[in-house]
Amino acid sequence: MASHLDGVAKGMDTLILMLDCDPEGENICFEVMECVKHTMKLPLKNYWNSDYVWRGKFSSLDKNDLLKCFNRLDKPNKSVSDSVECRQELDLKVGCAFTRFQTN
Repeated sequence: MASHLDGVAKGMDTLILMLDCDPEGENICFEVMECVKHTMKLPLKNYWNSDYVWRGKFSSLDKNDLLKCFNRLDKPNKSVSDSVECRQELDLKVGCAFTRFQTN
Protein backbone atom coordinates (compact mmCIF):
# COMPACT_ATOMS: atom_id res chain seq x y z
CA MET A 1 0.00 0.00 0.00
CA ALA A 2 2.84 2.39 0.82
CA SER A 3 4.40 1.99 -2.63
CA HIS A 4 1.00 2.48 -4.28
CA LEU A 5 0.44 5.74 -2.36
CA ASP A 6 3.98 6.80 -3.18
CA GLY A 7 3.35 6.27 -6.88
CA VAL A 8 0.01 8.06 -6.89
CA ALA A 9 1.48 11.09 -5.07
CA LYS A 10 4.44 11.48 -7.41
CA GLY A 11 4.45 15.01 -8.82
CA MET A 12 1.37 16.14 -6.88
CA ASP A 13 1.48 19.44 -5.06
CA THR A 14 -1.64 19.12 -2.87
CA LEU A 15 -2.91 16.30 -0.69
CA ILE A 16 -6.56 16.08 0.39
CA LEU A 17 -7.17 13.26 2.84
CA MET A 18 -10.70 11.88 2.86
CA LEU A 19 -10.71 9.16 5.51
CA ASP A 20 -13.08 8.02 8.24
CA CYS A 21 -14.26 10.84 10.46
CA ASP A 22 -12.92 9.32 13.68
CA PRO A 23 -9.62 9.33 15.59
CA GLU A 24 -8.35 6.26 13.71
CA GLY A 25 -9.01 8.06 10.42
CA GLU A 26 -6.98 10.98 11.70
CA ASN A 27 -4.14 8.62 12.54
CA ILE A 28 -4.25 7.08 9.07
CA CYS A 29 -3.89 10.60 7.63
CA PHE A 30 -0.49 10.92 9.24
CA GLU A 31 0.53 7.46 8.05
CA VAL A 32 -0.40 8.44 4.48
CA MET A 33 1.47 11.73 4.77
CA GLU A 34 4.55 9.87 5.97
CA CYS A 35 4.36 7.58 2.91
CA VAL A 36 4.07 10.36 0.33
CA LYS A 37 6.06 13.24 1.78
CA HIS A 38 9.17 12.49 -0.30
CA THR A 39 7.50 11.98 -3.67
CA MET A 40 5.18 14.94 -3.80
CA LYS A 41 6.16 17.85 -6.02
CA LEU A 42 6.77 19.95 -2.92
CA PRO A 43 8.38 17.79 -0.26
CA LEU A 44 6.41 18.12 2.95
CA LYS A 45 8.26 19.36 5.99
CA ASN A 46 6.09 19.64 9.09
CA TYR A 47 3.40 18.29 6.80
CA TRP A 48 0.57 18.66 9.29
CA ASN A 49 1.11 22.45 9.19
CA SER A 50 1.62 22.60 5.44
CA ASP A 51 -0.54 24.71 3.14
CA TYR A 52 -0.59 21.73 0.78
CA VAL A 53 -2.25 19.15 3.04
CA TRP A 54 -5.96 19.19 3.85
CA ARG A 55 -8.38 16.93 5.70
CA GLY A 56 -11.99 16.41 4.68
CA LYS A 57 -14.50 15.19 7.25
CA PHE A 58 -17.80 13.73 6.15
CA SER A 59 -20.24 11.19 7.47
CA SER A 60 -22.23 10.29 4.37
CA LEU A 61 -21.79 10.02 0.62
CA ASP A 62 -24.73 12.33 -0.07
CA LYS A 63 -23.83 14.89 -2.73
CA ASN A 64 -24.66 17.86 -0.47
CA ASP A 65 -22.61 16.44 2.42
CA LEU A 66 -19.60 15.90 0.17
CA LEU A 67 -19.86 19.43 -1.25
CA LYS A 68 -19.99 20.84 2.29
CA CYS A 69 -16.97 18.73 3.15
CA PHE A 70 -14.91 20.12 0.27
CA ASN A 71 -15.92 23.66 1.21
CA ARG A 72 -14.79 23.11 4.83
CA LEU A 73 -11.43 21.41 4.45
CA ASP A 74 -9.36 21.54 7.62
CA LYS A 75 -5.87 20.60 8.75
CA PRO A 76 -5.12 17.10 10.08
CA ASN A 77 -4.96 17.08 13.87
CA LYS A 78 -1.64 15.76 15.18
CA SER A 79 -2.88 15.62 18.78
CA VAL A 80 -5.75 13.29 17.86
CA SER A 81 -3.37 11.11 15.85
CA ASP A 82 -0.92 10.96 18.76
CA SER A 83 -3.73 9.94 21.13
CA VAL A 84 -4.54 7.00 18.86
CA GLU A 85 -0.86 5.95 18.82
CA CYS A 86 -0.80 6.13 22.62
CA ARG A 87 -3.99 4.10 22.98
CA GLN A 88 -2.71 1.44 20.58
CA GLU A 89 0.52 1.11 22.55
CA LEU A 90 -1.34 0.90 25.86
CA ASP A 91 -3.73 -1.72 24.42
CA LEU A 92 -0.77 -3.80 23.29
CA LYS A 93 1.08 -3.57 26.60
CA VAL A 94 -2.00 -4.27 28.73
CA GLY A 95 -3.03 -7.10 26.40
CA CYS A 96 0.40 -8.72 26.61
CA ALA A 97 0.53 -8.38 30.39
CA PHE A 98 -2.97 -9.80 30.81
CA THR A 99 -2.25 -12.69 28.43
CA ARG A 100 0.88 -13.54 30.38
CA PHE A 101 -1.07 -13.34 33.66
CA GLN A 102 -3.79 -15.65 32.26
CA THR A 103 -1.30 -18.24 31.01
CA ASN A 104 0.59 -18.37 34.31
